[in-house]
This record gives sequence, C-alpha cells and structure tokens, in this order.
Amino acid sequence: MSAVLFSCLPVLAAHAKEDAADFIGIFAPNDEIEPIFKVVRENGRLLVSIEKDDESCGWLPLIDADGNVEQARLADRAELSKLLGRSAPEQVQAIVIDGWGVIYHAPKGWRLNGNFATQTGFFLTFKSSGEGMSSPGDFHKVSPESVCP
Repeated sequence: MSAVLFSCLPVLAAHAKEDAADFIGIFAPNDEIEPIFKVVRENGRLLVSIEKDDESCGWLPLIDADGNVEQARLADRAELSKLLGRSAPEQVQAIVIDGWGVIYHAPKGWRLNGNFATQTGFFLTFKSSGEGMSSPGDFHKVSPESVCP
C-alpha cells in the first residue's frame, strides 16, 4: 500500500462525539504487527493518517490530486445501507473517506457478503478505478508501545 492512500481525514464533529469511539487506535493488517494507519480524535474531529515508510514513527496525510486533504465522515444509517447493499445492522459502523475508501467496524465474524466475514471486527475497502470497491481486508488494533517504543 502506498502512503498516498491514507490521510489526515476530518470527520464531522457532530457525528464523531460518541459513535466513532471504537475507531480510535492504531491498525495493522490482520496477522501483521507493522501498522498501516491510525485514527485519532483531535479538536472534536476524527483524523486518519498513514505511517511513514521510514522508521521515524511519523504519520503522513492523504492528499488528493489537487493537494487538498481528503475528506471523511462517519456514515449515517442510510449511507451505510447503500454501501452494504442491504439494511445496515445497528452494530456496524463506517468511516467514509471520499475518493478513497471505507473503514468498517462490525462484530467479529460479521459477514459483509458471501465471500468475506471479518475475523477482527475492523476492515476496509478501497474505491477501485471503476465504480465499485476493492475486496475487503481485515485489520486489528496494535498497541502504541509496539509501534514506537
């Protein structure tokens, strides 16, 4: 994955207060310990960033082709149902990153479709070059101490 795929992404503060608490943390692909992205709350907004490619423990924002920070938001029930292609269960949430992808949180074992059930409860899909989304990938939270001791 390239560092340009992630961002320092604000989510509307009105939605970020209580509903996005489960998204806060540092994430690595399932079965790996090297983190890929983190989600933090800062000044009432959620920010998503990717770790730099070097060993400095820094984080890089995702920018669009015009040099602007990509925008993100916590999906409401209607948008989440549209993303899922069916009614969205209450226990499933998603952060939508415009022009990039979606980070989901669901109970472990929850099925997105006939081909994918999350093993960790966190997964993401990237927007593909066409109209659809990529295959989902599972992620898990890692401790900050294991990332930058």
